[in-house]
Amino acid sequence: MKKLISSIFASLILAASVQAHAGLVAHEAVSGLATFKDTSTNLVWLQLPVLFGKSYADQLAIANAAGFQVADLTAVQTLANGSANLNTQSWGEIAAVMGRSGERELIWGNYDASGQDPSTVGWFYAYNNNGWYHYEQTDAGAFSDLGLWAYQVDAADVPEPASAALIGLGLLGFAMSRRKPTAK
Repeated sequence: MKKLISSIFASLILAASVQAHAGLVAHEAVSGLATFKDTSTNLVWLQLPVLFGKSYADQLAIANAAGFQVADLTAVQTLANGSANLNTQSWGEIAAVMGRSGERELIWGNYDASGQDPSTVGWFYAYNNNGWYHYEQTDAGAFSDLGLWAYQVDAADVPEPASAALIGLGLLGFAMSRRKPTAK
């Protein structure tokens, strides 16, 4: 019975360590620009409000100078279908980490849609829990509340101390459950 309880306890700790390491979290600023991290991909993204009010060309220049790569539609969809999934968390929770328009209920930013036409820019956005949308057009002008989907190419992959501790406890629990009882 003790062995069963130890195994269940160890499994719960390991499951908690995996859960503690998944999602969107605030991250330290990079070159003075606010960021968040997608812990499932270990990419560090610019918070969307950082580049509000700038033209697409200015957004690109600032992001590239700080070591960020402008995301294409596939990269932004990976984020939206993973850690920023509106089916598993609320729009408000996601907006609190990514940033949102102060003028309206909108999380949105430009992405690189130049695959076929260099004058085309894409908008990827969500305004409620119904899902993410994208739109490609040729208007690359500045909007006061339009950000840029850009991520840091060489984001460090350092485990969080709490996750490492939980994994260690889980492994210790498994080791204890495998130990043979000593003779009395």
